[in-house]
Amino acid sequence: RRFFAIFLLLPAMAAGAGQLWRSDTVLATIPVPTFTHSGQENLRHMLEKAGIQKLYVADYESYGSLELLLPGLPITQLWPAVAGGLRGPAILERARGAHFLVLRASAPMIYNWNPSPAILEKEASSIGIPVELVDSLRCGDQECAWLWKVGP
Repeated sequence: RRFFAIFLLLPAMAAGAGQLWRSDTVLATIPVPTFTHSGQENLRHMLEKAGIQKLYVADYESYGSLELLLPGLPITQLWPAVAGGLRGPAILERARGAHFLVLRASAPMIYNWNPSPAILEKEASSIGIPVELVDSLRCGDQECAWLWKVGP
């Protein structure tokens, strides 16, 4: 019976092994820096290089990973506020005097506020908050993360 059971499960086990073998290739196609080890390391390096004292982020997919990458950095996750309806100026008001990280999402989600640089600058200008693009990160052939300094 064991032999028969193993024989029946062998195709499923082979299919699973094949999927695991191809997973790195599939993950490399997702332009989100928190999905791969190299993306996480590049993101950590960018944030450490900037000398951040306090970071705000409104991205659900980064929840937990940023805290693990930079355990000594105070990080405020704003995705619950975004899920509750806050956007634009209200998010920037919360990030005043700190840094704000925008990450490209793997898919549209109600939890994320990930404006383009032009939209973020327009939103900040509408309420008189100065913003400065400190750095950005590329994932493959496109930008995937933007670090902003939000003025007082």
